[in-house]
Amino acid sequence: MYELLTEEIQMSRTGGEIYTWVFATLEKFNTDEGKVAVRLLATNEIKVLVEESYPIAIFSNEYYADNMNTKITQIVGNQNYDANVENDTNEPKIEFLEVTQAIDGQLERFRMEELIANGHVTGGRVFYNRRLPRGERVSFSNMAESSNEIIQEILETIKIRVADKARKPYQANTALLIAFDDRNFVWREEINSLNEFAENELVPLINNFVLLALVGISKGTVLTYQISH
Repeated sequence: MYELLTEEIQMSRTGGEIYTWVFATLEKFNTDEGKVAVRLLATNEIKVLVEESYPIAIFSNEYYADNMNTKITQIVGNQNYDANVENDTNEPKIEFLEVTQAIDGQLERFRMEELIANGHVTGGRVFYNRRLPRGERVSFSNMAESSNEIIQEILETIKIRVADKARKPYQANTALLIAFDDRNFVWREEINSLNEFAENELVPLINNFVLLALVGISKGTVLTYQISH
């Protein structure tokens, strides 16, 4: 089974380099052995790759696209940041990245398991029991859910995550990255609504970060907001 080494995750890279490395590494899971590793989430490194490295890569490739001197070094551990940033020439200057998921992690894992098992997954809501016995299959509902309802749920989850981070102390010059599912933000008016929501509902919540970034993990949307102090 393919094993991802912590030392490899923690290598210092430019925004473009970390983006290329993360997607190349994810390709390694496109094998029978790799799919088993993903399904079982067999190692902490795989969890770190999916939940932290992936959003960091999307953000860094976009935000530092024109700066080859800026280096991002992911840190695996229990500290109050997920990556160091060196030689950031942007304004505001960022020295640390903190990532959080505005996604139901267990639901996403069940979707992944169903995809591996059947080659497809329904697009509707998923109903699951958090106390499923080991080996029991999760069932997916075919009931459709409107795009507006899904978007409102996503926005509410994002706000909960931001509010939670706002109550905690962080290093000076830390940027907060919120990973969210951007599949339903298709039209310009939906992106405009997301921007308005972030500026009016999210930015006023936090003063312990220098930047807020909404990072879409499906389509690669990156929206950034400078925090005034």
